[in-house]
Amino acid sequence: MEEKAPSLPRKDYPKPLIFHDERAVARPTPLNVSAVLLWVPMGVILAKRMIQLKE
Repeated sequence: MEEKAPSLPRKDYPKPLIFHDERAVARPTPLNVSAVLLWVPMGVILAKRMIQLKE
């Protein structure tokens, strides 16, 4: 049986953690936010194109 690793104190975390919907995620950076916002319109265009090609 595997041994459990010791718990890491909160002050030693490498990044602040946000618990959302029972998943641990890192706080978004401005670069990540801008990438998502730039991708959304392109994703909509690609989705419409795929729907048109199937018809």
